[in-house]
Amino acid sequence: GALLELLSPAWRILLLSDGSVTRHLRLLCPRLRQTRLECLRQGPVPSPSQVGAPAAGLGMPDDCDLIAGPMVQREVLLHISRGDFFADDHYLDAELNDGELAKDGDVPMVYAASWWSEDNFRTYMVDGSSPMWSNLRRGNVELYREVRRVYMGDNEELARIFGCDGPFWGRHYIFWHDQKPMTVVYEVFNPALERQLGPAKPGVQYL
Repeated sequence: GALLELLSPAWRILLLSDGSVTRHLRLLCPRLRQTRLECLRQGPVPSPSQVGAPAAGLGMPDDCDLIAGPMVQREVLLHISRGDFFADDHYLDAELNDGELAKDGDVPMVYAASWWSEDNFRTYMVDGSSPMWSNLRRGNVELYREVRRVYMGDNEELARIFGCDGPFWGRHYIFWHDQKPMTVVYEVFNPALERQLGPAKPGVQYL
């Protein structure tokens, strides 16, 4: 809508495209050389079908109602090397020093949570230390990514993780396989990416 039109084209691609986030970051940010995945949590959670409550009431995107049976939730951070990505950017050094999960010269740039049925998780997420897309690509799984909703808002825990205040842009989407929902994914982006992608806050301009 009108809010998205205030973003740079690069941010619109990141939020609305059906491509891999890591791949888009590598294409949009030429200095990016490497990323690191950190798994925060991974394990079973009560599913809407098990507790008889809508997904939204359990703190999940409402599309998690489409996932049947016992459910697994996975939360990860995608870290980017500060030296490769933000070299000589004193503004970002000041903004990112307080991120509690920044270490070894890298910075968390993307938070992602995904919800799976237990069967799909065991089948497709064979290597828990690798990104979801790497697991799916390794298995040559044919997928359709449907972006369902785009968000902008504040969150205290994400501000602590990213080391900067919001508002934060996020989205959630469904991966479909064989006309069935495989997983629902929720992603939130660190506003510090705006130094490479253009303004993340409506109405902000950099000279």
